[in-house]
Amino acid sequence: MKDLNCDNSAYSSLLAQSVQLLPKYLRTISQAADKTARKVHAEGADAAGSDLDTLADKLSCLINLFSIVRRDCAQTRDFAGSPNIRASIRQIKIHLLSILKAIKTAKENGDEVMLADLLEYELKDNLTQWKITAIPHIKRLIQTATI
Repeated sequence: MKDLNCDNSAYSSLLAQSVQLLPKYLRTISQAADKTARKVHAEGADAAGSDLDTLADKLSCLINLFSIVRRDCAQTRDFAGSPNIRASIRQIKIHLLSILKAIKTAKENGDEVMLADLLEYELKDNLTQWKITAIPHIKRLIQTATI
């Protein structure tokens, strides 16, 4: 099967549209984190189990989408951006993965305070970092790849 990349105008357009929707998706994830944190406070970690699973799925999709877009655009041109930006995005991704691991551990240990704090503060801060660092960089990659 032929690899899809940003040279293909339809695929490039799809990537660009996906990146345009990322801020909305980040808001959706943030709202889901707030809802889940409220449920943890009100009903406990066990009651929030399915909400946590849904949130984890959304975060996994976010990571995969960023990885696909970044990889595919980087393959078509010299990778745009400074090494500092690339390292920053990598750190944001690693931090998100560590938050997911901490959320899982807090849930398994029944630590509702830690779980709620991770959802309300750590996760929201990380999503903000995606929004202010990663999305603008990905948009530049797509623009460079489509020139």
